[in-house]
Amino acid sequence: MNQPALSAFLWSVADLLRGDYKQSDYGKVILPFTVLRKAGQSFYNTSPLNMNKLLRDLDHLLSLVAERKAA
Repeated sequence: MNQPALSAFLWSVADLLRGDYKQSDYGKVILPFTVLRKAGQSFYNTSPLNMNKLLRDLDHLLSLVAERKAA
């Protein structure tokens, strides 16, 4: 999908999601959610562990899950 087609598709989805919001008010709703999403990505995975490291030690990961369920 080229950029103009992707852009048109995304805007059409945004129009569907906007629903009852006026076009001029849409930014008041989307901007805060965009900022929250970006902030969430900034703080995501600050742990020294990541999924690749956890999957390499699957037995330990499963034991942690079992302990969590038992608690």
